[in-house]
Amino acid sequence: MQRVGGKLRMEEAASRRSVFEDGDLPGWERAAPEFVGIEADSTYLSAWRGKGKGCEVYVGMSYTGKETRVGRQHLEDRWVCSGTHGAESFGQELFVMAQASHNVVDVQTGVFISDGAQSLRLIQEDHFPKFTRQLDWAHARRRISEAYGKDKRGRAGELVGLLVEGLVDDACREVRLDVRRRRKCAETLRELAGYLSANGKDLYGVRKMRSKGIRLPERLDGSGSIERQVGVLVGHRMKRHGMSWTRKGADNLLAVRTHLLNRLESSLPRIT
Repeated sequence: MQRVGGKLRMEEAASRRSVFEDGDLPGWERAAPEFVGIEADSTYLSAWRGKGKGCEVYVGMSYTGKETRVGRQHLEDRWVCSGTHGAESFGQELFVMAQASHNVVDVQTGVFISDGAQSLRLIQEDHFPKFTRQLDWAHARRRISEAYGKDKRGRAGELVGLLVEGLVDDACREVRLDVRRRRKCAETLRELAGYLSANGKDLYGVRKMRSKGIRLPERLDGSGSIERQVGVLVGHRMKRHGMSWTRKGADNLLAVRTHLLNRLESSLPRIT
């Protein structure tokens, strides 16, 4: 596992250098699809035997469409990448993968979906500037619910209602007013206000595109697809009770699992 994973990582590093140092552009010769979706997320793994810091695992994917088959969502022409060496390195790997698979530099309609993390926002700005940002609605609702707590569900619901109506500025103002009213959770609410102020308008990226008559796949307002990929790649195998990892060991295992996941269309068995 470590030998094969290490070899795959060396190949990925060589591809990244060929693009960002040598100026090569893979996939330029292929026709760009009408639409490409990019999704990205991250999760943490515990440090080996509790020593040092845990590592943040980034996972991203690109695809050309979504459709429902037998009650389950299917991603068309889906490719996945992952890494543990920080957002900058991962952003480059995500671009190289998406460019080689879908020629994203020539794509006219693209959406970048995430939970609003600053590191992911910068990846979109640096590598997919033509893509429309879409903030995951479920994550925004969860942030609001957690900030207000179980005893203030009604107030949290009011704020979500404002967001659904497109009144993000009003929602931010109400949260800032609650900072003064609710001293016990003032710091949490202040963080929520900052989050909504920075990311709130991204809730409507897909909505605005559809209002202009742009044809898009269904269900593009949430990051459930990438969260499932994180579960398959990381959660099901690497976050079981008592597990801990060195960065090198985790990175090599992820390289193998990502490689297999990208070949599920072939006769290879499904990874678990």
